[in-house]
Amino acid sequence: MKYFFLILILIFLIFFLQFSFCQEYANKETNQNENENQNENQNQNQNQNEQTKPQPIIALTGEDLEKFIQSYEVASIIFFSPYQKDIEKFQETIFRAAYLLQNISKVKFGVINCYEFDYYCDDYTESFPTIKTYKNGKFYQDFEQQINISELVFYFTKVDFPLIYRIESFQEMVEFQQNLTFSGIFLFDNEPDEEKPSLYIFSQKEISSMKDSGFPFGIFVFDQDENDEFFRSLKKLAKSFQSKMKFFYLQNDHLEFNYFTEFFQISKLPSFTIFSSNLLEFYRMDSEFSINSLTSFINDFFQGNLETTTKSEPILESNEEPIKKVVYSNWNEMINLNEKDIILFVYTSLNNFSESKEFDHIYQILQEFAQKIQENENLIVAKIDGLRNTILDSKINHQIPAIWLLKKNDKSNPILYQKIDLTVKSLTEFYLENVEGKSNQKKKKINRNKNQKRLKKKPKKNDQEKDEL
Repeated sequence: MKYFFLILILIFLIFFLQFSFCQEYANKETNQNENENQNENQNQNQNQNEQTKPQPIIALTGEDLEKFIQSYEVASIIFFSPYQKDIEKFQETIFRAAYLLQNISKVKFGVINCYEFDYYCDDYTESFPTIKTYKNGKFYQDFEQQINISELVFYFTKVDFPLIYRIESFQEMVEFQQNLTFSGIFLFDNEPDEEKPSLYIFSQKEISSMKDSGFPFGIFVFDQDENDEFFRSLKKLAKSFQSKMKFFYLQNDHLEFNYFTEFFQISKLPSFTIFSSNLLEFYRMDSEFSINSLTSFINDFFQGNLETTTKSEPILESNEEPIKKVVYSNWNEMINLNEKDIILFVYTSLNNFSESKEFDHIYQILQEFAQKIQENENLIVAKIDGLRNTILDSKINHQIPAIWLLKKNDKSNPILYQKIDLTVKSLTEFYLENVEGKSNQKKKKINRNKNQKRLKKKPKKNDQEKDEL
């Protein structure tokens, strides 16, 4: 009996321990599942927050460009090319500035790759990088300052402000000044709404816009930052000639510094250069750089006392292409002393930069034409970059881009191609009309038609053009 009770107690203990263990395991399993569900919910909430969190910059594809402009009260679009200089630095600067502006400005930023979506970019800008701002769906203005974080933040914090604050009383003006946190221009009575700056930051976009202004322009180039006093003196100088000339400055931290100094062969810094409005003539100051010397140099320019600075690309070691390369240094040999008729294509590197589609079309036609006339011993096709090379012929110099015919016996009187369309056929007719005369050309066509009827065989179009040449 004694053992019987012991056995019962032992069985009871075994069942009790087993029940406790199962209960503990079940609780543990439940807690683990609850923790997993809680972690999963937290991850989902975090992902949802990240998705709903506004991004500082929206990538645009071109098709949504206009929709983006119309969707926000203030929209700013960055047009760029992945192949532009210092692209990584540019992207980092733009992103950091947009991130800082997220909470202090209502400007919404969009960015578009103009290499991938060039068809859409062409409707909005001619060059890049360019930053354009739109208000209420309409163009407001370009960002024309140096592209760095401080300039971007300073500019876009002001974009939210109304253009004009109307102050009705003296007391209101005093209160306004006391609370002023930005620079302001106060206008009274009938003063103009804004005063144009006398000194601009240089950019290729400004070059293109200045070509048709009729104003010459001067460019200051520095290899280091100048002190405020010197800049104030430059601005004062620029303002004194503001009605005659536009002034720009370029420093070594600008994106286009290396491009400009190499392009215009500037080796001595600081420097000052005056350019004609068409960019084809320029005058570089070689004397000591000072306000007095700058003033004298500018006055000499307007009095006609300066000589044009010549420039030339290197002469090619091999010039065997169908279209021959002409530069300033070999102009006399390739043009004046050449005993052949010459079809000369005069262009500028800016055409290739900002009007690449039209440039490519012209060059393709010239390539085809040059290949067709390779067997003609009396005619060659040539090209010259009018921006990188000095062109002494004033007639050619003032009509760029253009195609000219220089006849072998009359190089001093170039003939301009003026037809609207350019094809191999129209270029052939242009050459024949001016070299052989219209009557001879008509006779050739009549004779050729007779021969065609006699032979009852119509030649191919390309063969006909070759025969004409």
